[in-house]
Amino acid sequence: MGLSLDPNVTLPCRPRAEKESDVQEKANVEVAGIENAKSEVVTELENEAAQITRLERHIAPGEVQFLTNLLLKYGNDYKRMVRDKSNYYQHTYKQLKRKCEAFLLSKQGEQAMRQLEQQQM
Repeated sequence: MGLSLDPNVTLPCRPRAEKESDVQEKANVEVAGIENAKSEVVTELENEAAQITRLERHIAPGEVQFLTNLLLKYGNDYKRMVRDKSNYYQHTYKQLKRKCEAFLLSKQGEQAMRQLEQQQM
């Protein structure tokens, strides 16, 4: 491009009124095309979201055994679980409560509790 004494003469600008109208026209044309595309894309995404299944957190076998033993000994008494000597990771009250609740809601927890009920019968 180089240097120029008067950039307004070298690069003429359109009046401001033309710029605004051009922008509005372009926006109207683009919006009309985007609305149709959005509706198709949105419906595809909604269909995908409806099909997604939530992945369940896997609980390690050692932790399953640890939690089942604590639940059998103490039930829902998390304060006594904290003081248990098998709690060698020194989990706190809230940590044990969260782990036990997640364990009982998981498929592994349901299976473990069913097995224990069958053994006791």
